[in-house]
Amino acid sequence: MIPNSLKKCLAKPFMYIKVIDPKKHGKKAYTNGGSCFALVEYLKKEDKHKGLDKEFYFSHDNDEVLTIDVIRGVDNNCSFIAKGEARFYSLVVAPRPDEMDHIGNDKARLKQYVRDTMDIYAGNFNKKDGTSKNLTGKDLVYYAKLEEKRYYKGTDK
Repeated sequence: MIPNSLKKCLAKPFMYIKVIDPKKHGKKAYTNGGSCFALVEYLKKEDKHKGLDKEFYFSHDNDEVLTIDVIRGVDNNCSFIAKGEARFYSLVVAPRPDEMDHIGNDKARLKQYVRDTMDIYAGNFNKKDGTSKNLTGKDLVYYAKLEEKRYYKGTDK
C-alpha cells in the first residue's frame, strides 16, 4: 500500500525535461546536421521586447554569452562530424511553478540547477568498455537560455 504522503507527491507531474527531436517537434522540421543559427535565433524570441534587460545565453562557467559566440561555439565544435550528421541537440529543462516558487524564482539558482543537471548528464558518458569517461558539464560544449514565459509553442511562426 502506498502512503498518502507519497500518493500526494506522485500526483504532481515532475519537472519537464525533454530532448527535442528536430524532425517531429515544431511546425517545421529542421535539421541539427548543419548550423545552429536558426535555433539560436528562435530562442531569442522573448528578448524582442526587453531592450537592455534581455536574457543572455549562459554556459557552464559564463553567465553572459553573446549570440554570435553561441553560434561559433556550436558550429565550430567537432569539425570531423560528417555532413548531415547531428551537430547539436536541443534540450528543455522546465521546472513546475511550485518548483520555481521553492527557489524564489531566482534566476541564478535556476542556472545553477541547469549546470548541475549538465554535470550529471556528462557523468553518464561511458567508454566503449562501459567505464566512465569521468566528464563534467565543463567538458561539454553547451549553452542555455532562460525563458520566463512559455507562451510560444514549437508550432508558432
